[in-house]
Amino acid sequence: METLASSEEPGHRQDLLLEVLKQDGDSEVRMAALDALASLDAIPFDLLFEVALQDTGPSVRMRALELLRERGEEDRRVK
Repeated sequence: METLASSEEPGHRQDLLLEVLKQDGDSEVRMAALDALASLDAIPFDLLFEVALQDTGPSVRMRALELLRERGEEDRRVK
């Protein structure tokens, strides 16, 4: 995920990471995609909210909640 996040053209790598986050069956891979997207500041609010509520991996949900909390300081939708 780190290699993918640092390579490719920005729009393409973001699309690939979003697909991994939405579809990969391994929660560790989804967590890595989530972290890579967070480092790029490229996670749409609606998707982050969905992951926080519905991801099958508890650690992925918790990480998404942490990212939402961080956004809460700047994004009124979090409240």
